[in-house]
Formats: sequence, C-alpha cells, structure tokens
Amino acid sequence: LQFCLVVSLCTSSVLYLLGPFVETVPELCKVIAILIHYAYLVTFMWMGVIAYDMYRTFSVSVQISTRGQKQLVRYCVFALTLPATIVAVALIMDSVGDDGSFKPKYGAYVCQITNHKANLLFFAGPLACVILFNIVMFTMTIIALIKSWKQSNLARNDDGYHFDVYFKLFVIMGFTWIFGFIGPFVHEAFMYVFIVLNASQGVFLSVVSVCTKQVIGELTNCNFSKRSYQSGQNTELTKI
Repeated sequence: LQFCLVVSLCTSSVLYLLGPFVETVPELCKVIAILIHYAYLVTFMWMGVIAYDMYRTFSVSVQISTRGQKQLVRYCVFALTLPATIVAVALIMDSVGDDGSFKPKYGAYVCQITNHKANLLFFAGPLACVILFNIVMFTMTIIALIKSWKQSNLARNDDGYHFDVYFKLFVIMGFTWIFGFIGPFVHEAFMYVFIVLNASQGVFLSVVSVCTKQVIGELTNCNFSKRSYQSGQNTELTKI
C-alpha cells in the first residue's frame, strides 16, 4: 500500500511540475490539468485506503485471513475508480455549453482547475472527506489497540512497529493538507508552511518507509560484519 501511495504521489508531483511548461499549448495543458486532478485524487484515495487498512490490521474484530491479494485488488479498484468517477463528472460539467458556477475550466490559463467553486467541489471536497475519514479510522484504531493490549500482551512490539509507521504516514499525508485548508482563512504564513511540508512529502515518506529501526539495525549489523571480516583478513595477512 505504501508503494502504491508513493507511485501516485510521484506521478501527481511530476505532472504538476510539467504543467507550467505546456501552458502555451492549450489542448495539452487541458490534458495535463485533467491528469493532475485524477492523480491527486488517486493519492487522496490511497491515503484513505491506508487509514482503513490500519484499522483492519489492529482491530480485534477483523479476521486477518481476509487479507491478501484479493484485498489489495479491492483497494486498487476503489482507489482508481472513485477518482475516475469524480473526474468524469467534472468533465461532463466542463463540457456543458453555459458558463456554470461549477464548471472546472481545465487549463483555462494554468494547467489546473481554474474555477474556484469547481476546485472546492471536485478537489478540496474529496480531500476534506478523506482527512475526516482518516481521523475517524485513526481514532478507531487507537481504541482497538487499547482493547487488544488489555486482553493480551502478545506481539506488542510488532504492533507498535506497524502502528508507528502508519501513524507517521497518517500525520504526513493528512496534516500537511490541513495547512492548505486553513491558510487562506487564517494567515498567509500558513500557506508557506503548507508549501514547504507538502514539497517535502517525498523526503518524509523515504524516512518513514526506509529509515526504520529494522533497516538501520540491519545496516549496522552489515557494517559490523564487514568490519569484522576485514579485520580478520588483515590479521591473517599480518600472520603471513
């Protein structure tokens, strides 16, 4: 799931960076705007999927045997089809003849949704729903963990490891976008914080996914073994 999230986030970021270079080509700019919209919605859906899977992982009421490839396929279908449905509705609104209030106007002057009301409906709206859903799932997961710990002390360390990873992902993928919501209504400084944090998502994900205690421990052991081997080789050469 983390890999799917990283791929969707990388795709949306690349498309977003590509946008300014094709603004002079209206048709291509519109296509890029639609793809950016879809890619970010897919990213938001994967955020929700991870939050739900976090709850399934730690909830004592869910059978672990239901997890597997079939569940991953269901997640993929949800994360890809729901954004496609939203974009399809937006495209229908965009193709309507009259200049409606919720007409997205893809690529009108920049390669994004240029209508503010349409942006709230088709972009900010789904994001707000995902953030609220993540908060609910996160709260339910904490409750499930507390109940599980009260019933048994088994596998606490393993649960703590996975919970720590998902918690960091939830904070990184949800908290940064909250700044984007409150920035225009509170103070301009919040938007700068949002831009910096959002631009650093790739770094944060790398730290969360790669720089774990397990990986660091294995790297440390690997370096120690390598040094021990080199020390042994040097000792043998000295004896010779």
